[in-house]
Amino acid sequence: MRSSKAEIEKLRARIEYLEREVEKYKARCQKMKLSYDEQYKELEENIEYAKFIQQAFLPTFDEIKLSFPQSFLIYLPKNKVGGDFYFHHHDQANEYVIFAVGDATGHGIPGALLSMLGLSMLNEIVRYQLTLNPALILELMRLNLKFIFRRLTTSFRPTTLDELFETYLFDFITFITESVRYFLTKINPFTFKWQNIKDLFSFSSYMRAVLDKRLEYQIQQQSALYQLIDIGKDYSFSFDLSLGLFYPGKNKLFYSGANLSALVLRHGELFELKGVRNPIGFYFEEKKFQLEEFDLQDGDTVYFFSDGYKDQLGGENQKFSSKRFKALLTEISELSMDGQKEALYSYFRFWKSDFEQTDDITVAGIRWSKEVYS
Repeated sequence: MRSSKAEIEKLRARIEYLEREVEKYKARCQKMKLSYDEQYKELEENIEYAKFIQQAFLPTFDEIKLSFPQSFLIYLPKNKVGGDFYFHHHDQANEYVIFAVGDATGHGIPGALLSMLGLSMLNEIVRYQLTLNPALILELMRLNLKFIFRRLTTSFRPTTLDELFETYLFDFITFITESVRYFLTKINPFTFKWQNIKDLFSFSSYMRAVLDKRLEYQIQQQSALYQLIDIGKDYSFSFDLSLGLFYPGKNKLFYSGANLSALVLRHGELFELKGVRNPIGFYFEEKKFQLEEFDLQDGDTVYFFSDGYKDQLGGENQKFSSKRFKALLTEISELSMDGQKEALYSYFRFWKSDFEQTDDITVAGIRWSKEVYS
């Protein structure tokens, strides 16, 4: 009997001890939860702040509408911030408009940081006006991205964009000198008027082509040096980019793409401007970016996009696919731009259904009209 009472007392003491331990663990868990809640709140605030900063780098749709009144833009990051970005620049003299859609490696905060780097490089190249050739713009971005991440791969120091600009400036001064000499030979000494205005424009185009060739040679020289570097691992610091240069006065579109294409729809007929299967960045088999020239007509609709829409999982756990995406754009191409945007949104929601969004999504549509620029 006494042994039973002793055992009961031991059990009671054990239970009381366990209850005290449970209370300690509960208090500790509560403290950890409060700490995690505070960290989560701080993380959410930081992400919101990062979103604000990223949006400050992106052009507003109102700015894009000034260049392209009939247009739409869909921008859906997978998270609050993402690796997709878009770029717009309207030349002050209204001679040309540059528009681009890019997709940096990854999504979330790492992708957002790379996207801002891509936007900064585009802004820098446009500000320097080293070239108006879209293919050379992509080559400059590739070279500059390699330079930025050189410390991760090698101690080799290549030519910076600033140094390329200094060389370009020297070439430009030479161009001005040659132009003055050329002008003097073409001006009538009695009337001081230009003898043949066509010669002026043909000479200007010729010199621009010469400067582009010089710049292309410098880029190739620097890129060749990088081919000698043993990277040692797969550095995935890269962008895919779809870049178009619109010449309203000539109804021309000059295009170049890195792993991305653009589409032009004309009365149901689809034209694809294909990009080179290379990213902007380190790549094991580097190819030269190509320039495509396209003659625009009234009513043409040009589409720039990242791969997020066509890679979205849905249906029976399959990707939307490039084929379906082209078919959908062809089907809705006769709608107004606002109508097309709503149709793309609706079909995306239908296809995605209960699946999570797979990647960042950007789709831009531009309907061409000569009257806008007359």
